[in-house]
Amino acid sequence: MALFYHLKPMNLELVKEEEATRALNQLLSVIVGRRFAMQTDQYKDHPLERIDKCHHLISQEFAEAVGDPKRIVQVQRKMDSLQSLTTLARLAAEIDFDQTIDESPLY
Repeated sequence: MALFYHLKPMNLELVKEEEATRALNQLLSVIVGRRFAMQTDQYKDHPLERIDKCHHLISQEFAEAVGDPKRIVQVQRKMDSLQSLTTLARLAAEIDFDQTIDESPLY
């Protein structure tokens, strides 16, 4: 089982579930923008579901961008980034955040 760690000066700690969720939400907001982030705020405690809802919104945006090559490239970049974020969210969903540092295979 893989565990995520983050470094603080002279301290190695496990990442908490809330920190992972907050990080995924922050990245999602950067990718999709404020408008779509606000429209999906009710899913902020469920990152995979929120990403899925944003994917539907971005798909609609893509349909509206037809005929504008520059905008299509921007929307495609968002879709690609959402796919990468989905991968990270799926990985985070597989982690046992209740495991303590004493149970970690690194110690």
